[in-house]
Amino acid sequence: MPDERSDFDSPWKDLLERYLQPFLALCFPKIEAAIDWSHGFDFLDKELQAAVRDAASGRQYVDKLVRVWRKCWSRRLGIRWHC
Repeated sequence: MPDERSDFDSPWKDLLERYLQPFLALCFPKIEAAIDWSHGFDFLDKELQAAVRDAASGRQYVDKLVRVWRKCWSRRLGIRWHC
């Protein structure tokens, strides 16, 4: 039986940080195609931790947050939903 403190999550998170674009292309090709990769992307781990800390307790599923730029923008809202 594995140790309860074993961290099976970290290798996957490390891979996701290193290979975000290929991962999205493989698993979520429509999302990957809608992202403007020339702007880069930011992992917002600290912001996510602050939000989770302020949220109601209970089982948490999301533990990675990434800011990306979409290819299509609207002047009014900054986002256009249909490209």
